[in-house]
Amino acid sequence: MYSKLDSNAIILAFYTLRTILQLSSESSLFETMMKKMYNEFAKESKVGGGAFQVQERLRISQNCFVELLSENRGVAYQLGFQYIRLLCLHLRAMRTKLTEENIKSVYSWQFYNCMKLWCLALTTAQQSELALLVHPLVNLINGVIRLSNNLKFFPFQLKAFDLLTMISSRTGQFVPSSQHLLTSVFTAHAFFNAKPKKLEDKSIPATAICLKISKKHMETQEMKDRIVKESLQALTHLLASQADQVSFPEMMVPVKFTLAKFKKNAHNQIYRRNVHQFIELIEKNCAEVSELRTKLRSKSISEPSQVTQAFAKLAKGHEFALQKEAAKLTRAEKERATQKLKIN
Repeated sequence: MYSKLDSNAIILAFYTLRTILQLSSESSLFETMMKKMYNEFAKESKVGGGAFQVQERLRISQNCFVELLSENRGVAYQLGFQYIRLLCLHLRAMRTKLTEENIKSVYSWQFYNCMKLWCLALTTAQQSELALLVHPLVNLINGVIRLSNNLKFFPFQLKAFDLLTMISSRTGQFVPSSQHLLTSVFTAHAFFNAKPKKLEDKSIPATAICLKISKKHMETQEMKDRIVKESLQALTHLLASQADQVSFPEMMVPVKFTLAKFKKNAHNQIYRRNVHQFIELIEKNCAEVSELRTKLRSKSISEPSQVTQAFAKLAKGHEFALQKEAAKLTRAEKERATQKLKIN
């Protein structure tokens, strides 16, 4: 059913399964069916990369699974707890002996697609018991990103970082994840300042369809440019989800410090300019938040929680600088993805 069939066939199968569930009176049918669907998805998601069309079919399969999961929230919580725990146990087992093969078993399409599946399930079920599993899922993704600090795994780690951004933006919960890109990318001064190698191929595979950077592409100027560009874009999406927080200016102090240090040490003028523009964007957002904070009435506020609630009312309907920039990036990314699907 998953990734092998046409998208229309997957959707037709989904409607058939949902109808069977609604008409059946057998209580154990839902759990049996969802386990079978998840196991089949995990099996077929090993081939999640290499083509945008394959990823599109997997995305449709994920959406079908998530929607079907909403039919029984109680059983859905038990399944989520069980399978997220299995992913955590697998990660812990691999961390005890960090060999190249063990890292590959975690930095794989199968592991990523399973994490993404539960991210989608949990972020679309905010009013149910499934939302209680957000914290262990965030810890799992953080552990996966920290498994290796080698920049050759940048494509996989960027995908995992985007999952944390998804959780932060959809649930409204603060997810401290900016340090992953700041420490792995924007502290690698020697790597970006080293003399680049000549690109031998005509092009480099898109980050969206690969898990790691090949050795022949690693030190090319084109790859270095891509790492900096996509890291700044990923940070834009993350910080946009936190841009309307009352404590945003304080949260940005270490971010601005790390970026300013990278800008100071970078030899490449394009990197310096792009990072400078991003810092200015952050400072503009901080100024907007600070201006709104001056409108808070201190006499009517007696508890810290009331500060957050009062600021949320002031910020409602206001589009901050980082949110505007993230919206532009999202529109551009959707247009590029549509064009690539048409070409393929």
